[in-house]
Amino acid sequence: MKLFSLEGQIALVTGASRGLGFAMASALASAGATVILCARSRTSLEAAAESIRKTGGDVDIEPFDLTDQNAIRNGVRNVLARHGRIDVLLNNAGICEWSDFLQSTVDMWQRTMDTNVTAAYLLAQEVARPMIERGHGRIINVGSMCRCSAVRSSKRTWPASTLLPDSRNRSVQSWVGTAFAATASAPATSSRIWPSPSRRIRK
Repeated sequence: MKLFSLEGQIALVTGASRGLGFAMASALASAGATVILCARSRTSLEAAAESIRKTGGDVDIEPFDLTDQNAIRNGVRNVLARHGRIDVLLNNAGICEWSDFLQSTVDMWQRTMDTNVTAAYLLAQEVARPMIERGHGRIINVGSMCRCSAVRSSKRTWPASTLLPDSRNRSVQSWVGTAFAATASAPATSSRIWPSPSRRIRK
């Protein structure tokens, strides 16, 4: 039994060739949406799309580099040209470069911010324009629960970038009407691989 239907909806999902992005894209397709998978690798996207098609999902791919502003703009235009509109944007793509904080570099920081923050901002901006014109759309920015925890021996430049989904949502609040909305989602972390804060503090 379906809890809800997305029949006729067009959904663009970034970082959709694997992991959470692929899982969420598959769920959207199973709910009836036409899903456009976005990532850098065409080969990986084609494999992911074929997997969704085997379950009866309606899927398309649009490979482009999210750290390239022109590629983002062209990618959105290509999707609009083929499908006419984008009803849902799921900003999921992100990278995580593991390094001791004191050994991390500005280049690592910049790559992380370009992918996890700037790309989501630019893509949301491109997609929001036609959504606002149509008076309908949903933008979902995926973050991480890591932003809620302090880690004494942090080895990531990544958590800082996961603080931004809420601020990205606030940046579009002035446009929110009765049929256009933005929200954030932060998938939970398993205690098996991420100990509780109290356990970390005692170490």
